[in-house]
Amino acid sequence: MRIVGGSFGTKGKFSMSPDGTLTVDGASHAQYKASQIRHLDTRQEKTKKFGFFSALIGVLLLGGIGFAFFGLVGAIAGILLAIVGSYYVKKTHYAEVEFDDGNRLLLEGSARGINLLVKHASGSSRKASAA
Repeated sequence: MRIVGGSFGTKGKFSMSPDGTLTVDGASHAQYKASQIRHLDTRQEKTKKFGFFSALIGVLLLGGIGFAFFGLVGAIAGILLAIVGSYYVKKTHYAEVEFDDGNRLLLEGSARGINLLVKHASGSSRKASAA
């Protein structure tokens, strides 16, 4: 997982070993046990993105097919359909971690990585909440 904020800077990596050791490699380095997590909060953010290349390919294909079968009206309909269909939703997963020593981390990672962190934290009988 990637560090994006907190007590260890805005750049770096965070990793978990199978034995429950959490390693922070940011502006400074630290190792924690899962039992040292005081609070864990997770969230998922969705952002709408526009796929430029998929829109360009769609405009050429759907516009061309629409023009071939329905003339100018078909071409315009194909182009509009390609542009509207090129929007997609990107999901980003975050975890805010606070340790017993007061240090905090804001992590960005995959859903699997965040779920594994929650599993480590909840397995150590500490407070963890997943949103």
